[in-house]
Amino acid sequence: MRLRAKEIPIEVIALILGHEDIATTYAFYLHADMRAAEQAIASVAPPKTKPGRYRAPDPLLAFLELSVVNSRLWDIAPGRHVRDASATT
Repeated sequence: MRLRAKEIPIEVIALILGHEDIATTYAFYLHADMRAAEQAIASVAPPKTKPGRYRAPDPLLAFLELSVVNSRLWDIAPGRHVRDASATT
């Protein structure tokens, strides 16, 4: 984490750590320091914003849940939908 904090390129860090694939380095560094990500977000948060994670209002969650259920009702088989006139046999 100290290398990334000093803005060392991720490719150089991968070489130092001996990672064969740079994706390994990305995966580690993207997930390792969530605290730094939260601090960055907090630094650009609008004034008078409560700290913490966002929780969507219940009506929005209900709408999204309903839309997922409805989208599943439309799917009968891959590429076929209930209202698809060409799907009649």
